[in-house]
Amino acid sequence: MGKGKRARIERQNAVDPKAAEKAQALKTQKTNKLLGGIVGVIVALLLVFGIVISAVSASGVFLRGATAASSANFSVDGTMMSYFLKSNYYTFVNQMGDYLSYFNLDTSLPLKTQSYSDTQTWFTYFADQAKTSVEELLVLCEAANAAGMSIQDEEVQTIVDNYMESLKNNAKENGMSKKQYIANVYGEGVKEKDLRAAIEISALASVYQEQVLASFTYTDADLEAYYSENENSFKTVDYKSYTYYSTVPEAASEEEAAEINAVTKAKADALAANTTPASFDAYLLDELTTDATTEEDAVKNEETVAATLTKGAAYIEGDAAMEWAFDASRKVNDTYVAEGDNSYTVYLLTSTAARDDSLTKNVRHILIYTTDYESAEATKAEADRILAEWQAGDKTEDSFAALAEQYSGDTGSNTNGGLYENVRGGDMVETFDAWLFDSARAAGDTGVIESEYGYHVMYFVGDGKIAWKADVESAKLSEDYEAAYAAEAEKYTVTFDDNAINKIDA
Repeated sequence: MGKGKRARIERQNAVDPKAAEKAQALKTQKTNKLLGGIVGVIVALLLVFGIVISAVSASGVFLRGATAASSANFSVDGTMMSYFLKSNYYTFVNQMGDYLSYFNLDTSLPLKTQSYSDTQTWFTYFADQAKTSVEELLVLCEAANAAGMSIQDEEVQTIVDNYMESLKNNAKENGMSKKQYIANVYGEGVKEKDLRAAIEISALASVYQEQVLASFTYTDADLEAYYSENENSFKTVDYKSYTYYSTVPEAASEEEAAEINAVTKAKADALAANTTPASFDAYLLDELTTDATTEEDAVKNEETVAATLTKGAAYIEGDAAMEWAFDASRKVNDTYVAEGDNSYTVYLLTSTAARDDSLTKNVRHILIYTTDYESAEATKAEADRILAEWQAGDKTEDSFAALAEQYSGDTGSNTNGGLYENVRGGDMVETFDAWLFDSARAAGDTGVIESEYGYHVMYFVGDGKIAWKADVESAKLSEDYEAAYAAEAEKYTVTFDDNAINKIDA
């Protein structure tokens, strides 16, 4: 299997149960943002990483006959539980990628043989995550049942049918039968009926959750009140900073260490005496430049100075520097020296704490990965073809959304029509950002741009919300949902059988 095909299969399986549900795409945006896919089942293909992990025996009989989790009206058998466990595992592997070695996780070895901590294996770690996910699913399903909803409801079954149809299409695209594809992705013991049962629970929970989220509406007065109660959470500051480090020998006495640190602090104090960004930069660059500085060193020094600027820093309670920066008495160009462990960091405030009043943007895009094609030219040709397909149709936002669900490789947006809402300047890669925030941009504009990932077919939806209002609404929505969920969780008990879970071969 070629690199491009493997990458495509991986992304195909990093999907939500609503991947093909065009009618529901816009309704699920808040759910996806709030829970990050807890209700959705997200799986990255094991073949990409050469994972040697089997969910069940070839038949899956033993796991299928064991109840791993249950509530009053719903249950999850061992095969379904292995699916949820692997969802968490593959999502982690997919996200961490090349950084897995830092976690001491070897994807070629069974999870049960690898230690996550002194008290846990990687298997128990992911099993615990799966239990958390399944508990929420079953609580939501019980609440849905009490509200008169059912797995057999048309809306739920449409989601499941469309998911299974997308699975069949993925299998066909990769030259496999559906049975082969499910076995390759989810394990030999997982059958289509197991997969469908897991998706049904996820879909019912998701539909109910959407109803809960939709029940929360906020006026501008509500947002202002919540902001006033939590001001620092929604303000940011800009500052410049540079750290001086002391080289203290291990054998140094306290007195010797203090003398060395005193010299370091004197350097920091000297930089802090420069109370404008220009003088701060000039002083630091002069300090970094010596008679031995080469042209290459000079470029690095300039990069070091440029990197001292931090924009949009959030408040961190208990952090001395941030407590200083967010103090109401602060003024632009104030400086502060924070003492660390044999180090001193100089801060120069370039903007005081304020909420972000900028106007965000809403955009849809279709990402075509360069890694899926022979060349950049072939990738662009595909992007151009997709745009031409849209232009040959009714040229509406809905038809663009449908193409995004069909073609886009961006698993962060392809399940909701390629939509990103309330995007700030600087949130996206440079070329994407430049196109989106072009002052001439008008609703309905389209185009094809290149980024480090490939080519993006763009559709400008229009202006979003004021940035701080979007943040406050998201925070309040999350808080209100968590309170509503906690109330439901008090009503329903979910039990787990660890013996059944431990039978999962991983």
